[in-house]
Amino acid sequence: MKINLLTQAIAQGRKYVRQNPEKVRQATQRAGSFVDSKTGRKHTAKIDKATGAADRFIDKQR
Repeated sequence: MKINLLTQAIAQGRKYVRQNPEKVRQATQRAGSFVDSKTGRKHTAKIDKATGAADRFIDKQR
């Protein structure tokens, strides 16, 4: 039961990404910038790596 709900949630998330790639891309960039500023820019490389991975995922969903 729980696995089925998780599978459905993932499918809905992917559908949203396919339908709104630029909104999702902007949101991940804003989130990355926010976290980067709150950490005093100490983890910029890691945050850039994570937002880059999100961008690649968005591109693959098209």
